[in-house]
Amino acid sequence: MTAPPRYHGFAEWYDANIGVFAQAAGRDLLDLLGSGPGRCLDLACGTSINLRRLADAGWAVVGVDLSADQLRLARQRAPESVALIQADATHLPTRIGVVAYR
Repeated sequence: MTAPPRYHGFAEWYDANIGVFAQAAGRDLLDLLGSGPGRCLDLACGTSINLRRLADAGWAVVGVDLSADQLRLARQRAPESVALIQADATHLPTRIGVVAYR
């Protein structure tokens, strides 16, 4: 795996300062995506701002982020049905479509 991203270590700050904007934009997410069933990849899922929204809409969600710090909060908040994987978006592991990791 590559070096931690520059935003590693700022999960709480991200939620307090950026999460509000991401949550507001997420309201339009389901208007564009629609509801499940099916698999949905949330690439750079961060602290899980949209994971519950996607799962509640019927999607089988896989959240991927490079930052262990962001995923730390995501694991505390995301529904059990959501698979969370630490990975680099430029080198996605093949397990994403096969097995749910938490």
